[in-house]
Amino acid sequence: MKELLKRYNISPDPMLGQNFMTRAETIRKIVSLAGIRPGETVLEIGAGLGFLTEELTKKSHKVVAVEIDGKLASLLKRELARLKNVDVVKGNILRKIRGMDCDVIVSNLPYAISEALLRKLALCKFRRAVLVVPKGFAYRLVSGPDERGYSRLSIFARAFFDIKIETELSKDDFYPKPDTNSVVISMARKPENMVQKLFLWEAKKVKNVLLECFAKFNKMTKNQARESLKSLNLSNSIQEKKARDIDLKGMKTIIKSLEIAQKETRKNSF
Repeated sequence: MKELLKRYNISPDPMLGQNFMTRAETIRKIVSLAGIRPGETVLEIGAGLGFLTEELTKKSHKVVAVEIDGKLASLLKRELARLKNVDVVKGNILRKIRGMDCDVIVSNLPYAISEALLRKLALCKFRRAVLVVPKGFAYRLVSGPDERGYSRLSIFARAFFDIKIETELSKDDFYPKPDTNSVVISMARKPENMVQKLFLWEAKKVKNVLLECFAKFNKMTKNQARESLKSLNLSNSIQEKKARDIDLKGMKTIIKSLEIAQKETRKNSF
């Protein structure tokens, strides 16, 4: 690997969060966790030196490898030219990912963009994602309401995705060694739900988001939706705020009210 870096006059750039994954066993494990099916297209974010990319090509119909670093993108195009199912794309994934629908996403993420990318993934179509992320970030994603790391980010992540922490990685799996511990997480999209809309329609007032959700998800008339909103017993101060301005306490109150309402709906349907 060091010879490869020397040949192309490349040094890992800490500003871009470049910690290249080098251990073959770890790379194979990540590809296995991706569960790629025959004929599927894989989007790899931050392809780096291409070690993970090459392993992905063995399982997938096509790999779209996105790399922001121009030198690395040139390296990838040369070193992977013999492989016919790789498309190397130079660019910032945060700007390009909209519309880059795929079956599976795999990434050894630049850690600085972990949260920003998660929010972008909420707008993308994919079956499964396997990401290497900072350990602390991963546990924030999966934290429940009574756990220390619970936050608006936790609510966002749990609304959009089923997330599982698969395994912890050693710092020795990377060159150079990262400052923080890393874990591999897997994610699958959840069906549309009301909590998602509080984030997607964040410029609207909470009451308007919920009214539209009742009408859409429960197939209610406007009057029925208004009655359902009343039944939540949410304070006017919460209802009148824009969704983006609701703090953690307010989000917990809304979610709890929605859960109670859903239980009542299921009970009355029997």
